[in-house]
Amino acid sequence: RDQHNLPFITPWERPQHEGAIRFPDFRHFIVEAGESHERLGFVILQGCRNPHRSVELNAALRQALMKQGLQRFVADTVAPLAAAVGEAWMRGEVEVPEEHLFTEQVQNVLRSAIGAHATLGGRPRVLLTTFPEEDHVLGLLMAEAMLVPEGAACLSLGTRTPLADIRSAAVGGDFDIVGLHLGAADGPALTLLPLPYALAQEAAA
Repeated sequence: RDQHNLPFITPWERPQHEGAIRFPDFRHFIVEAGESHERLGFVILQGCRNPHRSVELNAALRQALMKQGLQRFVADTVAPLAAAVGEAWMRGEVEVPEEHLFTEQVQNVLRSAIGAHATLGGRPRVLLTTFPEEDHVLGLLMAEAMLVPEGAACLSLGTRTPLADIRSAAVGGDFDIVGLHLGAADGPALTLLPLPYALAQEAAA
């Protein structure tokens, strides 16, 4: 990957690809090359029908990010918006596809901003993940967005990581802190545990 393009490349996990294929506002394309049709990557077009004004939402989020800076954007814009959307969903005012669309737009903006701030060799080294029963990734991204401007070097394992894998990754990667997201996207963002304490808790579990 070209280093100049890297901040604009958003890695997706399989559930996100599956959601994009089903969602009518998205168009999902696999990029192939040569006679063998080797798969080189993918392209996602958003806002094809734009029934929920996703293009405008993305533009508004990026404008707020530019005005506020990454940390204030998370604290003053993303956190209250996520809470409001979650409450609206609980009241039945927002449907699941709309909630997923909002979350995806926010995650895309955060990933791009985090990539632009990330530095190699920073300290502390922070491992971010969730327990196997937790699948909310937005909280991880919000925490990472608060940490990287302070010089922390963060590595996210994504969600639903088995305990044994958390332990092996933490020890093998020379991490100082393990960050575990324990709640919903609009709940407590993260619990930060010094590595020795985290390992002791995992052993006692």
